[in-house]
Amino acid sequence: MYARPTTTVSILSGSSTDDLGDVLEGTTVSASGVPASILERTKRVFTPTDQRVQTITYYTGRLPAGTAVTVANRVRDDVSGAVYAIDNVSALVSPVMTPDLRLDLRRVSS
Repeated sequence: MYARPTTTVSILSGSSTDDLGDVLEGTTVSASGVPASILERTKRVFTPTDQRVQTITYYTGRLPAGTAVTVANRVRDDVSGAVYAIDNVSALVSPVMTPDLRLDLRRVSS
């Protein structure tokens, strides 16, 4: 892993449905103790409909190359217990090295 790890995470997978047919996020741990870098960032955005500036908080994660993770999974921070939904998984292409996986994260619980 090239990014400096800030924590370790568990990859949560699986989903089920309740009696009403609503999808429930799974809590099956498919991998644990994975070193990860999770950084919180903010951005100021002007919304024309409200005529005001909002501060948006978003998270960027990095996992070692080859980690089995998709947008259907979730990531749980082993230190803080925060759970993040994965909006996008990407990796740059490099002829020299295998880069880390980049995750666009959204915090869903604390």
